[in-house]
Amino acid sequence: MDNITELCSSQWNYILYSVNGRTVITVIFFDIVDYYRSFYLLDSEITLNEKALVNLAENIRNNAKSYENRERFPAVFV
Repeated sequence: MDNITELCSSQWNYILYSVNGRTVITVIFFDIVDYYRSFYLLDSEITLNEKALVNLAENIRNNAKSYENRERFPAVFV
């Protein structure tokens, strides 16, 4: 069982979690049915401020293929 702690969030945008000691961003994707995808943050992204995290979530949403190598399965949503 994973040890999951919510760190912060931006409504209808992203949720930042600590999962077993690693930082994960869960991004909300909007479609006919909204869904969530989670991605591990790089060390350089862990200290980003809220505005930068909003931009990162938007980049992931618009270019998900570029982030697939960092995707976490299953997505984290608590």
